[in-house]
Amino acid sequence: MKKATHSYIWVLVLALVMVSLPLSALANPQKMTYKDYLVELERWKAREQAARNSIADEEAQIADLRSQIQQTESQMDQTWNEIFDLLGITRQDYENYQKDLAQLESKVRGLNALSPEQLYQRKSEIEAAEGSLNALRENPCYMIPRMERRVDALARDLNAVKARVPGPRSEIYSVVNGDCLWRIAGKPRFYNDPYKWLRIWSANLDKISNPDLIYPGQNFTIPFEIERNQYLVVRGDWLAKIAGYPQVYGNAFQWTRLYEANNRMITDPNMIYPEMVLTIPR
Repeated sequence: MKKATHSYIWVLVLALVMVSLPLSALANPQKMTYKDYLVELERWKAREQAARNSIADEEAQIADLRSQIQQTESQMDQTWNEIFDLLGITRQDYENYQKDLAQLESKVRGLNALSPEQLYQRKSEIEAAEGSLNALRENPCYMIPRMERRVDALARDLNAVKARVPGPRSEIYSVVNGDCLWRIAGKPRFYNDPYKWLRIWSANLDKISNPDLIYPGQNFTIPFEIERNQYLVVRGDWLAKIAGYPQVYGNAFQWTRLYEANNRMITDPNMIYPEMVLTIPR
């Protein structure tokens, strides 16, 4: 029985060898003897053993690399612990610092995506971001070079955001002897254009009953921008035309609303002038 089993195994082995043989050998089976089969089998056994040895070598190298990585990580942990001790902080403090920095970086990226007008409306957020940045710089973690580089880069980004914020929308000016609206509008610090005196009048109707008469000591608001509920008259405008603009009413017949809201400045609805700033009632 054992002899029959042994013969059967050899038959299977020979069959496997034949499957693995080149096509040229299979095409001429009568040329391969039993001895040739044994030689071929030994050759394949040698190849298998070589492959196993190669796998074992690779696994040994992998194990060695893993060991080196573990040693390196252990050394890094030890180095970081020494840094934390020198700075008087804990690893948790450092992780919290990185989290705060990442949040501020995200905040500044969001601010940088806003328009100048939106930035002006969110100046308080920019100021808060600057306060958070200063706090990061005062934290001991800032002394870690990689953190210093990130914080400094963030400071540059925040400065770029601040540079895009429009200047003040208005300024208060105190009238002095010899002033008139024409002269004030012509000052370089304001409009540098005396013909824009109507803007000053428009913004101070509650203080100026007659634009030809102003007095020393009066404080006027000098606007630098037009608000959303206002319209700056340009050459060629008339009330019906303005009322017909989509951003106003989109209906020329609504011109009377403009007249009624601005009749302190407009004495004749058929006569309006460039640089007037009209209030648009909604």
